[in-house]
Amino acid sequence: MQQESRDCGIACLSSIINYYGGFCTFERLRELSNSDYEGASLQGLIQASEIFGLNAEGLQADSIDELKTVTTFAILHVIVDMRYSHYIVWYGIDKKGRHIIGDPRSGIRYIFDDELNQIWKSKILLTVEPTPGFTAIKTSRFTTFLWISDLVKKDRLTLASLLLVGVVISILGLVTAIFSQKLIDVIIPSGDRALLVASIALVGLILLARNGLTYIKGRLFVKLEFDMNQRIVSKFYDSLIDLPRIFFDRRQLGDITSRLNDVKRIQNVISLVVGNVVLNAITLMVVLTYILYLIPSVGVTFLLFVPIYYAISKRFDRPILTAQKNAMIHFAINESYYIDSIRGVESVKALNRQEHFKKRNSSILSTFLKKIYALGSIGISYNFVLGLVNTVFLITVFVITSYSVLNEKMMIGELVAVIGLCSTLGPNISSVLMANIKVKEASVAFQRMFDFVSLDPEIRETNRVPFSVSSEILSLSIDGVTVKRGEKSILNDFSLKADKGAVKIFASFLSIEKGRASPA
Repeated sequence: MQQESRDCGIACLSSIINYYGGFCTFERLRELSNSDYEGASLQGLIQASEIFGLNAEGLQADSIDELKTVTTFAILHVIVDMRYSHYIVWYGIDKKGRHIIGDPRSGIRYIFDDELNQIWKSKILLTVEPTPGFTAIKTSRFTTFLWISDLVKKDRLTLASLLLVGVVISILGLVTAIFSQKLIDVIIPSGDRALLVASIALVGLILLARNGLTYIKGRLFVKLEFDMNQRIVSKFYDSLIDLPRIFFDRRQLGDITSRLNDVKRIQNVISLVVGNVVLNAITLMVVLTYILYLIPSVGVTFLLFVPIYYAISKRFDRPILTAQKNAMIHFAINESYYIDSIRGVESVKALNRQEHFKKRNSSILSTFLKKIYALGSIGISYNFVLGLVNTVFLITVFVITSYSVLNEKMMIGELVAVIGLCSTLGPNISSVLMANIKVKEASVAFQRMFDFVSLDPEIRETNRVPFSVSSEILSLSIDGVTVKRGEKSILNDFSLKADKGAVKIFASFLSIEKGRASPA
């Protein structure tokens, strides 16, 4: 799936690379294909393909029938929404005669000749197939894993402490249910006042201990959140600032800053997993074990419901992930437009284009809010379906426990305890399953960050003018200088006297190949 509206070309190439067993980040593909604000050209995609050992050939077809004779995957140039250029992957023809299309905007779909003919006006295609030199490139999933593990390895002790505290809190959480059972079935019927006072005092101490452990867990979590957030942001910024100047020339400022907002998403997922999901998972196992001990039929009933919960989670998995990705993409577009239009407000006013930018901003904002609305709607539907399943499960529990009491196989106190514990099982398993979706959301956010930090840093030039704009130098004498930027010569055998502004340019970005530059 494409990360931004201009990423359709590199998203197509990325899917083909992934299909053949390779891997590359979007940002690396942008760099290799010379992608700019408008996206990647066919020539850029050919250039990137060749670097990876893929044979790419641009062709002009006369009809769809010619496309059907192609024996490799192909990237098609199409027009969507009647006016926008777009790229899609053509995977071939299925048994029903439908074209198998990989659309970076919506995923895999199947269309017939007429529908393809409506959008494939240009009949331009790029065939792509691996050569014997095809490689998995520099940036691998293992590299991503190493980057993540390097971030969390310093927090291993804190994570272990949180896990241990969570286990104890989960076990102590059974106290209320067990005490209620014993209170109704044993203590009150016995009429022993001393036993009643002693048991209440003991339960009070246990609950106070649980509250204290919850406080410790909160403090540990805040420390983990602070340390990890600082480490992620620092690592991202340090990598970002070392990237070549051309990287910033091709990016919108809002897109870069939106990646920093992705840190918050990652942090929220860490909060969810460490703070809630692990605790819920442990609580789920402890409660289920106790219920199986107390009344096995109820425990078995819950186990029969687990596949239903999983199927629901799986059904909503892809829609939620797609909606989350779309929301993140359009958030970046919205923020980029807002920041860049405000930075260029002087030009906007000079050209009297305020109304145009108002309408454009309204359109971009509306699209972004629609994506947020779509995500929220899917989430509401997901929770509604889970709520229905939880209701059916609890009704089943009521039936089983009530008949057990009527048949004198279960005491009233046990019924109260089991119903209380079962009411927590549904929310707990829902939280655990929902974490899978949240983790995938974080993986998208993390991948967006990693796309930047995985790029090769700029090779720092050592042969630079040895002064900066902060010096007292007001002019610069240049004699017979050849200036290079990277591998490209900018000036050859050049001489002049430059003012302080030129000093800044030479000192900051360029390197001298030959000649002499000195204060005038």
